[in-house]
Amino acid sequence: MTPPKPLTPDERAAVDAAIAAGKLQRIPLGVYAEGVDNPVPLREQIRRQANAGKARVAALNTQTAKLATERRAAAQRLHGEGLTPQEIAGRLNVSRNVVYGYLNGRAA
Repeated sequence: MTPPKPLTPDERAAVDAAIAAGKLQRIPLGVYAEGVDNPVPLREQIRRQANAGKARVAALNTQTAKLATERRAAAQRLHGEGLTPQEIAGRLNVSRNVVYGYLNGRAA
């Protein structure tokens, strides 16, 4: 997390106006304000970023599993058409050993 930038004169004026209007008394130490009315603790911001990273990894794992399932089905279809594992590997752009794994039911 990068440290906050210093307030510009316009931002400082907005904060002063919020204080004058009673919307804001002070921003607690350790808090970066997303909005003047809704400060978010630094710990919460870090937690949100960590969860966003986990969601990206989960989405990538799901996408990878889907592609592997599609390649496995394609390998089996091509094998059914009479292609050799070497030819299937060339078409699917995978190694021959991966094709053997697909055809023998191993997770590859």
